[in-house]
This record gives sequence, C-alpha cells and structure tokens, in this order.
Amino acid sequence: MPSARRRYPSLAGDILAAIAAGGALGAVARYAVASWDGLTRAVDVGWGGVSDAVLIVNAVGSFLMGLLVCFVVRRPAHRLLRPFLGTGFLGGFTTFSTFAYDTRALWTSGESLAAASYLVLTPVSAIGACWLGVQAMHRILGWPLPREDEAGDLPTPAEEGTA
Repeated sequence: MPSARRRYPSLAGDILAAIAAGGALGAVARYAVASWDGLTRAVDVGWGGVSDAVLIVNAVGSFLMGLLVCFVVRRPAHRLLRPFLGTGFLGGFTTFSTFAYDTRALWTSGESLAAASYLVLTPVSAIGACWLGVQAMHRILGWPLPREDEAGDLPTPAEEGTA
C-alpha cells in the first residue's frame, strides 16, 4: 500500500508548514487591517454594525491572489511560494466565513437590502479585484495577456520548481 505522502504529495511536511506559517501571518494581518480605526471609519456604509473592512480585506486579498496566480503561472518559483502566499497568507487574510456570518446577521436583523447588497457586492468585488490583479501583473512585468488557448490550470507545487 503506498504511503500517504506518495498518494497525496501536497501533504508533505514542508508544504503544510508553509501553509500554516502563511495562514498565521495572514490571519494576524486581517485582524490588524480590520481593527484599524481609520479604515473602518473611512469605509463605513452603515450596514448595521457589520465590518465594512471585511469587504475591503476580501477585495485586497483577491487582488493579491490575481498578482500571485499570474506570477506563478509564468515564472518558475520556489515550490513553497504558492502554498505559503496563496493558500496560507491569502487564505488567512481573506475571510469569506465572516462575510457569510455578516450577511446572515444583516438578514436576521431585518436589514434585507443591506444583506442582499453585501451578498452581491463581496463576490463581485473579489472577482473583479482578482481580474485587476492579473491585468496589473501583466502590465507591470510587460507580459502579453495569454490567449484563451494558452490558459490552463495552475502548476502543482512540485511543478513550480525547487529554487
């Protein structure tokens, strides 16, 4: 019977450690951003106590994910880069569970228009921000945008290189 590590190479200890370290840093960064009074006052749209900073965090995290995905698809990178930054840091930084909880809280408190707005605005802004991140990375590095037939799946961490 093959070992779990051979059947599931993503369970390698170094990859799990990279994800854990990145996730811890991302969660702390999210807490710091969401706790920043200047940001919470600047983006307060009056959604009944729901943290508007969560919307900003999810959009910024999605933009950064667009940058990262574009980079790792086009450039050989260390095999721990994507697990550390993508799954770990950005997974810990963004918080779609809080988005779901906040949407429910708005809905159950009778703020149905705010809940519906938040429900639509969060994923739309996240997808748009990710797209902008991809566009920005292509322009920053001077790369042409890929044709549709060139688009494909992300490489696995093992395929990304060992630099």
